[in-house]
Amino acid sequence: MSTGYLQGYFYNPLDTCDGVMSVRQHANTFLANAYVDLGNWSGLTPYVGGGLGATISAMQGSLNYYETANGQTYAADLTPTGAYPLIWVDPYGTPITPQPAIPFAPQNWNRTINSTTYGFAWALMAGFSYQLTPSVAIDVGYRYLNSGATRTLVNPQTGTTLHQSNVSQQVRIGVRYLIQ
Repeated sequence: MSTGYLQGYFYNPLDTCDGVMSVRQHANTFLANAYVDLGNWSGLTPYVGGGLGATISAMQGSLNYYETANGQTYAADLTPTGAYPLIWVDPYGTPITPQPAIPFAPQNWNRTINSTTYGFAWALMAGFSYQLTPSVAIDVGYRYLNSGATRTLVNPQTGTTLHQSNVSQQVRIGVRYLIQ
């Protein structure tokens, strides 16, 4: 039963903040590829292929929080005053269950993101080449490249995690020159 007096620290779920994240990602993928020609019909040679390898993915950026009500940078000082127990309560002094994972300390949720991850990469390819001359062929191909995913915890207080899938689909056009 509540006595009407606060028995902890008031937690207002309506006092919110918005996170703004800016991230750049660079991925380098190294593959060993194998191709199989499926025949040759009047200079047209279809092929399929696959590749296995590794990827190195680097992310740099920032995560900044702003108070929803006024747009100011969020930097609450939640240091306890010593007068109340270290629990979060609702407006009636009743402890909140479960307790929010927000520590009783000065808060700075803004973060710099700098993460490098290593992973497995694979690719599937298909296309065709067309022989223009005995030494020159036009190549048109498709490649599906899966370089895995990057998952980085950027804010332990809120549990904010950045998950970036590293998948691409490419149409490639090239010229082959055969040295004889």
